[in-house]
Amino acid sequence: MLRCGLIVLGILAVATSAGCDRASGTTGNDNNDNGNSLATDAAVDASPDARPDGAVDADVDAAILDAGMDAGVTADASVACSDNDSDGYGPGCALGADCDDNAPGIVGACQTNGCPQGWVHIPAGSFQMGCNIGELGGDCFSHELPRHTVTLSAYCLQTTEVSVVEYRACQNGGLCTGTPTETGTNSFCNWTQADAGLEDHPINCVDWAESQQYCQTWLGGDLPTEAQWEKAARGADPDQRKYPWGDTPLPDCTRCNYDVNGAYTAGAGCSSVSVGPATWPVDNLQTSDGDSAYGLKGMAGNVAEWTLDYGSSTFYSQCTSGCTDPLNTTPGTGRREVRGGSYANTTAELLILRVVERSAYTPTVRLGNIGFRCRRTP
Repeated sequence: MLRCGLIVLGILAVATSAGCDRASGTTGNDNNDNGNSLATDAAVDASPDARPDGAVDADVDAAILDAGMDAGVTADASVACSDNDSDGYGPGCALGADCDDNAPGIVGACQTNGCPQGWVHIPAGSFQMGCNIGELGGDCFSHELPRHTVTLSAYCLQTTEVSVVEYRACQNGGLCTGTPTETGTNSFCNWTQADAGLEDHPINCVDWAESQQYCQTWLGGDLPTEAQWEKAARGADPDQRKYPWGDTPLPDCTRCNYDVNGAYTAGAGCSSVSVGPATWPVDNLQTSDGDSAYGLKGMAGNVAEWTLDYGSSTFYSQCTSGCTDPLNTTPGTGRREVRGGSYANTTAELLILRVVERSAYTPTVRLGNIGFRCRRTP
């Protein structure tokens, strides 16, 4: 905890030393009855090694404060800096307000819509979830039935998938205790103990619990529900698009990263690699060609994404008259829903890149083609 009094000298804010202190499994798929498999990597089921929890390192506070002074940022001298998460932002701090002063991974003031900087605001309202037989050009399957109206409260979703460097910050801060499978064990995994040049690629080879831990402890949020993920990919009523960018064109490498050569054994992803990584950096596509209706990137391909729901091929039947903020909390087989398709899906598996596709996986698997993004309440 950093609490500093500030004295304003001219336009320069100076922190007084008085009053400043710092406290210290299986890859089985319940849903995918179209005969395609989302995961073609080998699963690595090692249990996470426990690491001792630790407080977020606050030693950088002074440097952060100095940086703010160098930038000419001033604070109200009558208000002490209250920085609960030691990121340099908070009420009365030189760097300014913090959108969530209890989430170290959230820095800076909120956007006017209540979301953190760099996140997308999805407004409250209804959308069409799933599909009916004969829709989407005939590409609709039993676990996606029926199309139904879902009404959601407003929420915020990360624009891109969580990157290696972002996950590393949570580990260095002592709040993420997971042990993603490393590149040395599986070349398609992006995690290494030190920077190996993949810091801007999505963190993958993380299990469901490790993904949720990051969202909760570092960002003050959670994994998105299936419904939240699909609305962000598809858009609001009356949109019923097939892919994040629309019904056409078919997926290509200007829009998403998938197994373009048509045979996984001949190489994965748009780069057709036989040795990983097969992912793209999370912000690889600078154009909006592959963006969703709300401007989110990577909602098809690259890595598929864990969601909050338990897997169920029949859950939609409970919503035939409509649902509000649905979440499947019935464990069933214990699997969790995964969305979005990945670099491992071949040209024969383009249907897995549709926004309605659902796949359920054992939550302890760590696969190279599964990562995640987080959501928050505005």
